[in-house]
Amino acid sequence: MNALLLGVRMLDGSVTDLLEAEAITYNNQYVDIYSASWGPTDDGRTMEGPHRYCQRALHEGVTKVTQPDVVSVIVCVL
Repeated sequence: MNALLLGVRMLDGSVTDLLEAEAITYNNQYVDIYSASWGPTDDGRTMEGPHRYCQRALHEGVTKVTQPDVVSVIVCVL
């Protein structure tokens, strides 16, 4: 297997839903594995989930075939 892993800097300033979505779909025709170690806002009682653009990007990442018979693997550490 020839997997490609690369870092995408996204935590330089305000992090928006659209910025998160762009980060997890960045060069998806070449990138096989995305690792997201940032987390949503968490006050100890409630936790924020992904918003509209990020939800769409996550769904596309695991369902859209970008290479023959290959989809992206997205790992989120919250």
